[in-house]
Amino acid sequence: MRRFTKRFVRREFPVIVAALALLAVGVSGYHVLEGMSLLDALYMTVITISTVGYEEVHPLGAAGRAFTIFIIVAGAGVVAYFLGVASQFFLDGEWRADLERRWRVKMLSKMRDHVIVCGYGRVGRHVSSELTREGMPFVVVDPDDRAVEAIHQGEYRSIRGDATDEKTLGEAGIDRARALVAAASSDADNVFIALTARSMNPGIQIIARANSVESEAKLRRAGADHVITPYPLSAHRMVAAITRPEVADFVDQVMREGHLELERVALASDSPLVGKRLAEADLRNAAGVIVIGIHDPQQGLVMVPQADMVFAEGCGMIVLGTREDLTRFHDLTHA
Repeated sequence: MRRFTKRFVRREFPVIVAALALLAVGVSGYHVLEGMSLLDALYMTVITISTVGYEEVHPLGAAGRAFTIFIIVAGAGVVAYFLGVASQFFLDGEWRADLERRWRVKMLSKMRDHVIVCGYGRVGRHVSSELTREGMPFVVVDPDDRAVEAIHQGEYRSIRGDATDEKTLGEAGIDRARALVAAASSDADNVFIALTARSMNPGIQIIARANSVESEAKLRRAGADHVITPYPLSAHRMVAAITRPEVADFVDQVMREGHLELERVALASDSPLVGKRLAEADLRNAAGVIVIGIHDPQQGLVMVPQADMVFAEGCGMIVLGTREDLTRFHDLTHA
């Protein structure tokens, strides 16, 4: 509200100056021409400008009447100018935009463990759609008015601003966010976004888009945990659809249709699976999931682990299953 008031006063400042000047002229005129006291002159000026129709302090002479006509006309002009500027202010929607921004900031202040999507281009739109499908809370940051309007049509939370600016990321709640997606169209912008985000929240997960393979190293040095290059990835998927169509269809089903899902689960020290062999755990029958890989602290990522591999504390298990299967698996690992 303070910003709204300041903006309104700044717009109406010339009108305020004109009104004060007219008030001063009126007081001076009645004081000089009619010999009124300053209080009577002020009273006469106010009732003349406001056209309330109260009686005159005392009968006016010819000069006083002529001066009153001038005050009435000038006062009407100031009022008309004020109404014109005020109507333009409200019709322009500045007040509405200010109130909407305040409302968005208030709503965002309540968000926790959310994702910040920087950029609402082709990549940002798909990221927003996927996050919606996954039911994850997120906010989109974009500097373009048309993009923000499109975001509103998608009923996403959004902020119009520069994602490389600390103030903008602060409004997006970066200190409470779980991840940030740098999806701007420019690699340079994504580098600055990653740098700013990492400096504000050292523990946040940063996923960045890179248009060229050469930018991948720069983005990682800037603080990105994962760098996605859409063009090489798209080319790889296209070739896979030609050479291994069944595999490509399977991956599409897992990643897009949502019947099967991939998930990584880290084993805590008190997990009942710690110390057991893969065959002994029999997770396929116990929870309905398939273990595709295990990230062991010593061995690194082991794809298609052997049946005699032992689960260690802190290892990450990459499993495949339906949402119901994954829920049972979570219950089993934390039993």
